Amino acid sequence: MPTARLPAAIQPKFCDDLIRFGGNNDGGYLVQEKSISGADGLITLGVSDDWRFEEAFSALRQQPVIAVDGTVSAQIFWDNFIRGFGRPDKPKIAKNNFKAWLGFKRFFKGNRVHLKKMIGYNDPPKYLSLANLFDHEMPARMSSPLLKIDIEGWEYRILEDILTTDKKLTGLLVEFHDVDLHIDKIVNFIGSFNLDLLHVHVNNNAPISPLGIPMVVEMTFGKAADGDVLAHQFPHALDQSCNAKKPDPVLVFDLA
Repeated sequence: MPTARLPAAIQPKFCDDLIRFGGNNDGGYLVQEKSISGADGLITLGVSDDWRFEEAFSALRQQPVIAVDGTVSAQIFWDNFIRGFGRPDKPKIAKNNFKAWLGFKRFFKGNRVHLKKMIGYNDPPKYLSLANLFDHEMPARMSSPLLKIDIEGWEYRILEDILTTDKKLTGLLVEFHDVDLHIDKIVNFIGSFNLDLLHVHVNNNAPISPLGIPMVVEMTFGKAADGDVLAHQFPHALDQSCNAKKPDPVLVFDLA
């Protein structure tokens, strides 16, 4: 079993009410139970073609869901489905895009809203800042949401924006990409954030750097009962490998 390493300064706090939520393998997260039960909505930044977590939240809580992703829409999935007919050698392409189109149409309606925008600087109509999302796109009755986000490349710029909203959040779920290139930004963010880091899971679809730093990690933030007690089990008993065909690496926090 491989070993991955992260800085000792960000070893998660112990949390005894983590639950697994969402789909199996790459579709789910470990999340603090009260982050779910206390949330009056879910905001997801980056949904791609997998909204199993959002479906689970909606089914359990019957609260609003806002998904922001400028790279997908029902029309995009439909167009990809039609183009898939031109690939008789790969029938799965058309089938998967039809399933995505149908699932998208069925799920995103009513109080489950998809915004075809990218989160970044506020530059309408394609780009929306996190501040404008919270101020103008959230339903009036959504005041304490759970935030779920993928961060890669230029999206690291929004970490400062997340810090301005942290007191409104019941929890935060983040998948950080290119961790070896942005480790200092991640460490600084964790040190400044109002919520505690409760869990880290290595996405085993991505490689580990020569220094042992995992390239992609999933992080869970919430409120630890005792901020002085650290967690030591990585992977957690409830974790599932993102790639079920490969073992999860053991994660240690021993880098300076």
